[in-house]
Amino acid sequence: ASVLSTGKISTIRKLQVKKVSLKEPSSVNNLASGLVMKTIKGHFEDASAITGTPSNPKIIKNIQDANVTFDWGKDIDTTQFKAVFLKGFVDIPEDGVYYFASKQEKVKIADSLIIDPEYTLKRFPLEGTIALKKGKHPIEIVYINNVIKGWASDWNTVEVTYRKADETEYKAIDSTMIFH
Repeated sequence: ASVLSTGKISTIRKLQVKKVSLKEPSSVNNLASGLVMKTIKGHFEDASAITGTPSNPKIIKNIQDANVTFDWGKDIDTTQFKAVFLKGFVDIPEDGVYYFASKQEKVKIADSLIIDPEYTLKRFPLEGTIALKKGKHPIEIVYINNVIKGWASDWNTVEVTYRKADETEYKAIDSTMIFH
């Protein structure tokens, strides 16, 4: 708890410390740059509402390429509503504990769900932590393009940022780090 000079005391927080091993990278060879992107057309409020099978696979060179910002104007073009699935590998530069942040629907790294918002309006990034060894780890990102509560999700940049635990500045996962 914190105590202010006025004597006011904050609530007591419980911290949970957990010792984990660094996750091993995947043994993959002959990868090309970029991620595989598949889509499902439809208006989905969150990831649990997604139905159907993703199709139209294509390769994107940057995570940001998953999104096109539309000028909705007065009319909303519901034919642009979709769920986007990005899949591939992210190259982690060195061993360590990493923080990842994103506004996306779901982010999975090394088969661990790192970001999974419990709310539908994603105006601010959420953060998750994982301990990783240097190398290529599977990454999956789910992005939903729709309008919820007046917020067009395509206003958000589709990105995943990261930093090591001992760093303060986030960096975007860029085209040099993603493979399929």
